[in-house]
Amino acid sequence: MKRTTLIASLLLLAGSLSGQEIRPFRFAVITDTHLNRNNPLPEEDLRRSVEDINADTTIRFVLATGDLTESGDRESLRKAKELLDQLHVKYYAIPGNHETKWSESGATDFGQIFGGERFQFEYGGVQFFGFNTGPIIRMMDGHISPADIGWLRRELAVGSSQSAVAVDSRQSTDTLLRRQPLPTANWELPTETPEPPVVLVTHYPLRDEDVDNWCDLTNVVRHYNIRAFIGGHYHNNRLFFYDGIPAFLCRSNLRDAPDSAGGYSVFDVSPDSIAVYERLVNGEWKVENGECPSGDEREEGDEREEGDERDESWRQPILHSPLSILHSLRRWGAYSMTERYYSPRPVACTGYDLSVNTAYPQVREIWRDPSPALSEGEVAPFYAPPTVYNGRIYAGNDNGIFSCYSIEDGKLQWRFSVGSSQSAVAVGSRQSTDTLLRHKPLPTENWELPTERILGAAAVNDRAVVFGSADRHIYCLHPLTGALLWKYAAGEAVLGAAAIDNNMAYIGASDHTFRALDLATGLPVWEFTEVSGYIETRPLIYNDAVIFGAWDETLYALNKHTGALLWKWRGGRSGMLFSPAAVWPVAAHGKVFITAPDRFLTAIDAQTGTTVWRTGEATVRETIGLSADGERIYSKTMQDSVVCFSATADVPQRLWTTNVGYGYDHAPSMPVECDGVVYGSTKNGLIFALDGRSGKLLWKHKIGNAIINTVYPLNDRECVYTGGDGFVGLLRYEREN
Repeated sequence: MKRTTLIASLLLLAGSLSGQEIRPFRFAVITDTHLNRNNPLPEEDLRRSVEDINADTTIRFVLATGDLTESGDRESLRKAKELLDQLHVKYYAIPGNHETKWSESGATDFGQIFGGERFQFEYGGVQFFGFNTGPIIRMMDGHISPADIGWLRRELAVGSSQSAVAVDSRQSTDTLLRRQPLPTANWELPTETPEPPVVLVTHYPLRDEDVDNWCDLTNVVRHYNIRAFIGGHYHNNRLFFYDGIPAFLCRSNLRDAPDSAGGYSVFDVSPDSIAVYERLVNGEWKVENGECPSGDEREEGDEREEGDERDESWRQPILHSPLSILHSLRRWGAYSMTERYYSPRPVACTGYDLSVNTAYPQVREIWRDPSPALSEGEVAPFYAPPTVYNGRIYAGNDNGIFSCYSIEDGKLQWRFSVGSSQSAVAVGSRQSTDTLLRHKPLPTENWELPTERILGAAAVNDRAVVFGSADRHIYCLHPLTGALLWKYAAGEAVLGAAAIDNNMAYIGASDHTFRALDLATGLPVWEFTEVSGYIETRPLIYNDAVIFGAWDETLYALNKHTGALLWKWRGGRSGMLFSPAAVWPVAAHGKVFITAPDRFLTAIDAQTGTTVWRTGEATVRETIGLSADGERIYSKTMQDSVVCFSATADVPQRLWTTNVGYGYDHAPSMPVECDGVVYGSTKNGLIFALDGRSGKLLWKHKIGNAIINTVYPLNDRECVYTGGDGFVGLLRYEREN
C-alpha cells in the first residue's frame, strides 16, 4: 500500500514539474469595437457583449485585441475601459491601429489608461502574450517595435517563470508555467513537444501589407511551441497560417446594421485542440437538422507546409455551451494543440527582397547608422524625418532621443534625451548603440514603451534646433553642442513639425493650439487656440501667413506676426479621418496646394482660402511637393506612380505620370525636389529619384521593409533618410561616365 502511494506521489510530482498538463478552459475575444463619440451604437454593442459574457460562467478571461476606439481619443478610450471594467472576469487589452495612427497623445494614451501596451499571463497550462503592432501616427503598414520583439524573445526563452503572472480568481497555482530549457541550435519541434504551449495576441494579421516586419517576429518565435496567433482588424472570421504558424482572425464586435446582432468570439482550449465559436448577442444562427453551421473553411493565405498530412478528428467541440446560448454559437475553426504545423528553421522574409538594387548598382549607401535606444542591442524606430543644416543631420526617434550626426561619415556628434535633467552627451567618434551612455536607467521587466517619442521634423538655424515631443514639451537645443537652451510646456503632446522664420519658431500641438515662440527665450509671442483637432503637420510660411492643417477637417491660415485668423478651408470630404492634417502644404503663384485622405489634389487661393480647383483623377493621398522654381507640384499616387501637375494653371493640368513600380503605398512621405531631381520614399523601404521636368525614373533603391520618412536631398545625387527600421543613412547616386 505504501509502495502504491509512493508511486502515485512520484507520478503526481513528475506531472506537476513538467508543467505540460493543459486543463480545459474557455475564454472570449472582443475586438474592433470602434467606440465613437459621434455614434452611440458601438458603445451599446460593447455594453451588450460585456453583459452577455458576464452571464456565461464558463468564460475565464477576455482578450480585447485592439481598435477599441474609432479615433484613439482619450474620451473614447476611457469609455472603453469603463465598459470593460464591468466584466466579472479579468481582461487583457492591446491597442489597434485606430489607437496608434489617430492619436492626439502620440499613441501614449492607451498605455496610460489601460496600464500598458502589452500583456503576459498564463492560464490552464497555456501562456499568453499580447503586444502592439502599430503603426505609430504615420499612415503605413503596422510595425512591431524592436523593444517588443526583444521582450518576447527574452520571455519565451525563460518560459516566463520569473515574470509576473496574472492569475484569475478561478485559476489555481498548479497551472503556472515552470522554467523551460533554452532551445539548442539543432532543436526541432517534436510531435509530443516538451515546450510550454503559447498563444500570441496581436491586432494586425502578420502578413505582407499588414505588418512590415512580421517575418522578423515569426522567425524569433518559431523556435517555441506557438499554438496560435489571435487577432482582429479584418472584422470577420478567418483562418490563416503565418509562415506555417496557425492564426485566428476574429469578427468585429459591431453589428452590421442598426437592427442586427453584434458579437464576439469564444475559444475552447483542451489538451488536444483550440476551437473558436462566433457568439451572437441578441441574435441566433439558423439551425438546420439540429446542428449549427461549422464554418471551418479556411481563407486564402492559410497555406500549410508541403507534405502535411493531418488527422482531422480533433476538429470537434470540446466544451459545451449552456443551453441558453447554444443556438447563438457557431463553431468556425480549430487547430490542434499537439500537432506540428511548422519548422523552427527561419524562413526568408519576402519584404526584404533587395533585388531591385541590382538593377541600379550605381546607387550606394555611403553610411548607415543605428538609432540610439534605451535597451542594449536594440534600435529605436525613426518616425521623424531628418533635417540637415551646415553639414549636420538632426532627427529624433521613438524613444525620445534626439541626435546629431555628421553628414560626411555619419558619426554621432551628440544626443539629447527628452525628459532628461542632464545635458546632451557629446560623442567624439563612432560608437555602437550598446556602448552609448544613456540618460535613463535600463528598462526593468515591467518597462513599457516611453511616452517621450519624437514624431515631428525639427527646424534648425545657426542658433537653435526646435522640435516637439509626446511628453508635452517643445525643446530648443544648441545646434553645435545639443545643450538645452529652453523648453516650453504645452498642454498636450507636441506631434507637429517645427518651422523657423526670422526670430520665431512655429509649431502646433495636441492641446488644439498653434504657437509662435520667441526663438531666444521660448516665450510665446502669440497663441491661436481655435483649432478643434490635434496638429501633426509641418507649417508652411508663405508671404505673411503661416498655414497648417489639423485633424478637424480644416486647413488654417494665420497672420504669422499676430496669429490672427486669415481664413479657414473645409472644402474636402467631411469626417475627421479625411482631414488635410498629415500633408505638408506647399505654395506658389498665389495658391496653396494640398492632398488629403479623400484622395483629391486641391489648389486653394492663398489670399482668400477659396478653392481654385480640385481633382481626384490621380488617387493621391497626403503627399505634396513643389519644384524649386515653383512651376510644378508632385504627388505620389496610392499605386505605383508619381504625378506632376502645373503649379501655374488655374485648372488641373497634368504634366506627366511615371510608373515607379512601388506597389500600394499610402505613407505621408513627401516628394522633395533638389537641383532638378525629385526624391520620394515609401512605406516599405524604397527610395527613388525622378527627373523633375520629364518624370524619367533615374533610380530606386530599397533600404529595408519599414517606412522611409520624407528624405532630405543634399543635391541631385545625394539624400539623407531616416526609417522605421531605426536607421539613418546617406545614399549617393554615382553617374555613369
